[in-house]
Amino acid sequence: MRQLLLVSALIFGAAVLSTPYPVQAEVVANANYVISGESVRLRAEPNTSAQELGRLALGSAVRPLQKTPTRSTVAGKTTHWYQVKTEQGTGWVFGGFVIPAPSYEMGILELLRNKLKAESIPFANAVVLYQLASKAANSAKSRNAKGELELAKLTTVQRSFDSINFAQYRQSPYREWINKHKKISFYNEVSGQYLVSANAFWKLADQYKRDPIGDEIAWRSSQQRLGGECEGFIGCLSIATLRTEGEYLKRFPKGRYVRAALVNLNNNFKYMLDGWKNPEQNTQDVDLKTWSRILKPIANTPESTKARTYLKQLQAMK
Repeated sequence: MRQLLLVSALIFGAAVLSTPYPVQAEVVANANYVISGESVRLRAEPNTSAQELGRLALGSAVRPLQKTPTRSTVAGKTTHWYQVKTEQGTGWVFGGFVIPAPSYEMGILELLRNKLKAESIPFANAVVLYQLASKAANSAKSRNAKGELELAKLTTVQRSFDSINFAQYRQSPYREWINKHKKISFYNEVSGQYLVSANAFWKLADQYKRDPIGDEIAWRSSQQRLGGECEGFIGCLSIATLRTEGEYLKRFPKGRYVRAALVNLNNNFKYMLDGWKNPEQNTQDVDLKTWSRILKPIANTPESTKARTYLKQLQAMK
C-alpha cells in the first residue's frame, strides 16, 4: 500500500512516559487496525526509546500480532503497545495511535468521523482524508458503510475548499484540485470561495434514501451552503429554506433531525412574519402551500406545533 505522508507530521517528543518493556505479550486474534496518527513511529520494542524501524502514515492498515500485558502512558494516553505487521515489516506501535476495527473500511470510517470533527482542517490533511475515503469506498462491502464513505468524500472536498484562500486559487496544487472537482462545485461570488454543490449531496442522499445512512446524508445535504445572499428578502429566504430544511423534512418526516430542522424553520418563519408588512418585501415567492404539505405528516411536538402556528399566521397575511 502506498504510504501517504502529511505535510505537517505529528512528531512525538522525547519527553514521553513509558513503562518498562514487558517480558510476555498477549496474542491479538482476528483483528484489523488502522493508524490514526500522522507519521507514527514503528519501533523494535514497545517503548519510546527503542529503535525506530520506520514511520506509518495516517490511515495505514496494519495487522496486530500481540499486545503488551501492561499499559504504558505516551503523550497523555494510557494503553497497550501492539506488535503489528506492516508493509515496512514487523514492529511495535503505541495503541493510542491505532483504531481497532472489524475491517479496514470500518477503521477508516472511524478515523474520518474523528478527524472531521475538527473546526478546521489544513488543505494537505483534507486531501489525504479524501484519498482514504475514496480507497475505502471502492472496497467497502457494506452498502451503508459505502454511503457514509461517499458522504465523507464530499465533506472532505468542501473542507479542503474552506482551507484555500482567494490568492491561492490559481496556484498549484490548489488549481489542479479545484479543477479535479469542478463537476460538483462552483465559485460563490458572495463569499469568494468554492462550494460543493448542494445538488451533489442531494444526489447522494437519493441514492441511499432507503438505507440507514440515508437520513444522515439528507441532513448533511440540507446543511450544505447554497451560495448567494438573500440580503433580508423573505421571498428568497422562503425558497432557500425549502431547498434545505424543507427538502430534509419532505424526505424524512420521521427522521433523526426533524427537531433540528423545525427549529431552523421556525426561526425563518418568525423572520418572515416580522418582515411581511414591509413594503420593500416581495411576498409573492413565499410558497406556503408547499410548506403546508411538508408539515402535514410530521408528528405533533412543541416544534411542529409552533411551525404550524407560524404557518397559519403567514397564510392569514397572504
